[in-house]
Amino acid sequence: MIYLKENVQVNADDFGLSPSVNRAIVHAFQSNLITSASIMANMPSFKEACTLIAEYNLNGRIGVHLNLVDGFPLTEGIRSMPRFCDEKGCFLGRKSRFFTLTSREKDAVEQELDAQIRKSIAAGISPVHLDSHHCYHRAWPICSIVIKLARKYGINSVRIERNCGPDIRPVHNIYNFLFNNRLRIFGLARSRFFGSVDDRFYDMDKPLADIEIMVHPDLDNDNHIIDAWVTEPSNGTFLEERLGNIGVIGFI
Repeated sequence: MIYLKENVQVNADDFGLSPSVNRAIVHAFQSNLITSASIMANMPSFKEACTLIAEYNLNGRIGVHLNLVDGFPLTEGIRSMPRFCDEKGCFLGRKSRFFTLTSREKDAVEQELDAQIRKSIAAGISPVHLDSHHCYHRAWPICSIVIKLARKYGINSVRIERNCGPDIRPVHNIYNFLFNNRLRIFGLARSRFFGSVDDRFYDMDKPLADIEIMVHPDLDNDNHIIDAWVTEPSNGTFLEERLGNIGVIGFI
C-alpha cells in the first residue's frame, strides 16, 4: 500500500485539460500519489472533471488552476487584448511574464480570472487554493488580482513561487522571496517550499515538511500514470517511481 509522507502537498495541475489527464488525476488520487488537484475552468474537459470530482468525493481537495495561456477565455474583455489573445480571441500560449499591465488589461484579467473561479463554484466546487497555468500569477500585477479574488471568495491559500531547484538565479531568488513574503503577509502562502519533482530531487536537503510539489499526471498508451512534464520518457517518467525516488511516498 502506498502512503504519502506527512506535511507534503503533491498537487496535480491541469484537471479538466483532457479526458486522459482527468482519468490520470482520479487514478492518482485513488493510488494516494497526490493530495490535491487544480481545475481549469475554460478547458474542454472541465465538465467531465466536475463529474469525476462529485463521483469520487474529491471536493475539498480541489483548487482553481487560473489560466491566461491556453484555450478560449470565458469573458469578452480579454479577447481584445493583443498581449493575451490572438485575432480569433484565443489565448496566445506561453509568453514572457507580465510585470506591468495597463488599467484596461488589469480589468480584463480580473474579469477573466473571476469568471473562472465563479464557473468552478457554480459547478459545485469549493476551491481550497489558487494557482495558475505556467505560474502566470507570479507576475506582480496579476498576483495583486489573485490576492484580491482569494479574499473575495474566502480561498485561504495561493501557490508560492518556485524556490527549489538548480537554475534559480540570484535576482530571481530576491524576487521569489519578495513574492512569497507578500503572500505570507496576507496569510495566503500555501507552503514554505514549492517546486517540481525534479526540483525536489535537486534540493534533497530541503525538509519534506511544508513543501508543495507540482505534478502533471497523464496516461501513457498502457494506462500507466506518467508525469507529462517529463519531455524524454524513461523509467522515471512513471509518477509513482518519480515520487518514490524523492522520498515523498512510502510503502506499507
